[in-house]
Formats: sequence, C-alpha cells, structure tokens
Amino acid sequence: MTIPVGYCTNVHAGATLEETRANLERYAVAVKRRFSPDAAMGVGLWLSASAARKLCAEQRVADFRDWLAGAGLVPYTFNGFPYGDFHKAVVKHDVYRPTWTEQARVDYTRDLIAIQHALLPPGMSGSISTLPLAWGEPRPDAAHLDAAAANLRKLADELAQLERETGRFLCLCLEPEPGCVLQLSDDIVCFFEKHLLRGQDEAAVRRHIRVCHDVCHAAVMFEEQADVLRRYHAAGFTVG
Repeated sequence: MTIPVGYCTNVHAGATLEETRANLERYAVAVKRRFSPDAAMGVGLWLSASAARKLCAEQRVADFRDWLAGAGLVPYTFNGFPYGDFHKAVVKHDVYRPTWTEQARVDYTRDLIAIQHALLPPGMSGSISTLPLAWGEPRPDAAHLDAAAANLRKLADELAQLERETGRFLCLCLEPEPGCVLQLSDDIVCFFEKHLLRGQDEAAVRRHIRVCHDVCHAAVMFEEQADVLRRYHAAGFTVG
C-alpha cells in the first residue's frame, strides 16, 4: 500500500487567504523544489474559517485549484482543527472553539469539504483532521456528547452522499489531543461505541468518520503506538 506524505502548512502564521497563499509560495514551493522537483508533492493545507468562507463566497476555489496544480502542490489532507488564528500571541483554549456541539464548527467543516472536493484531482481521496470534540474542562455530559455525535453523523451522511454522486471519497478524522475530551485511544473507542454509532447508518459513520493518529500526542499520553493502532483495528475503526 502506498501512503502519501506531505508538508503541513499550519506551522506558518497567517489566517487570511492572502497569507495562506503567500506561505505556500514561500515555504511549500521551496520544499517541493528541494525534495520533489519532478513530481507533485502533497501538502497538508490549513485554511482558517474566514479564509475558507472567503474562498467559497467569492467563488475563488477554481483559481486556487489552478494555482496549486501549477505549483505542483496536492492538498490531499486538510487540518480542520484550528478555526481561527492559532498563531496569536495568546491562544490557550480558544483553539478548541467552536466545539462539535456548535453550528459554527459544522459550517466550517462543510466549507472545507466543498473546497477539498474542488481542489483535488479526479479520483483522489482526501482527509480532514478535526477537533476531538472540545477542551476537556468542563467535562461534557452525555447530552453534549450526543449533540456532538449528531453533528458528526450529519456530516458522515453528507460525505456518503458526495461519494455516491461524484465518486469522491473524503473522510473526517477526529484527532485525540492531551487535555481534550478525547485524549486517549480508549476515549475514541468509547465515544464511537456509546455515542457516534448509535445512529441508523453505522456504515456511513465507520467509512467517513475516522481517526487522525498524531504520534506525538499519543507519546505525550504514554500510549504505545502499536497498542493504539491495534485498539482501533480491533474496534473496527480506521486511521484516516
């Protein structure tokens, strides 16, 4: 199996569409020139909510797609975790807002789905990493977890419909992170089994809602990487 690799762009400050493109031109193109001069190179693209909305509202996605193709950059994965500018002088818990109980998170993710579908070459699959529901304090009750699961199921249904109508497979991947509601692999398994898979279309959820396995996050939580992956596999969940 071939696993794509790419250069992640969320390490660079800049929440506007103009800053995003400038960072791609300055850094991603330079990395490609050095490491993949004769072939297209994958990038993990981060677009803030405002940049994503501007792309959609001003109908600039096609222009952005053409520029990326000309530069030889393929946004096969998106970082849909940070909603706003997480390179501000003070970020703290703002990076975990809005949560998956809020409509703003759903709308932002919908924009990312539409953009990635439009940017990717025909036939290519894509993934979008996302917030592990919310920051861990205050601890959400069962009603909040059910509300988050309902929003995720809604997007799973929409992604399934997109695949049926266009052949494009995209998945949304929850990224466990220390301090968040989902910080351990056991948290992921518990949330899936007790909340996310309680809807009617389990197949769509299992196919389109997956896990973003961050090796560093798992290590910080003293989880062995192989154990984490075995746990997901045993539960029937996929790393996206």
